[in-house]
Amino acid sequence: MISSAVDQHEDYSLSSNLNNKDNNNNNFHHVQVIDEDIENFKRRLDILTKNFKTDTLKDFMAIKRNLLTEQRSIIESEKKKCDATVCSKVDEIEHLKENLAKIKHQLLKQTEINEKLSLYLFKIKQSDMKNRIKKKSFGMLKAYYFLKRNSKRVFSSSLKPPKI
Repeated sequence: MISSAVDQHEDYSLSSNLNNKDNNNNNFHHVQVIDEDIENFKRRLDILTKNFKTDTLKDFMAIKRNLLTEQRSIIESEKKKCDATVCSKVDEIEHLKENLAKIKHQLLKQTEINEKLSLYLFKIKQSDMKNRIKKKSFGMLKAYYFLKRNSKRVFSSSLKPPKI
């Protein structure tokens, strides 16, 4: 019994030693597997992170490219609108310049007509004044002549003896 107990104890200690070794090996194996799993997880996480970053950058760049394209198209459309407005304003300015030139030409003609009319009126007034002066002069001359004639008559009648 004692020998069987010692045998059992030895078997137990051998089996427990083997179990401990297996457990240690198993634990070591598990730790190694866990380490490998952690490393694989880290690698996969790094790969996923890199892929996420590249996808995010690609999406960002695509959005930025789309925004720039939209901005260019908006700028082009605004530029076309502004060019059209400028063209219409230039046409309007040209039309106004033509109207201004016509009005200036009409004004010059009207000014020329007014100058000619004022010159003609001046000549008429001068002629009228000359005629008035001539008329007054003639009237004065006539009055002088009549006065002279009457004074000669009076003088000659005063020198002549009266007729009876």
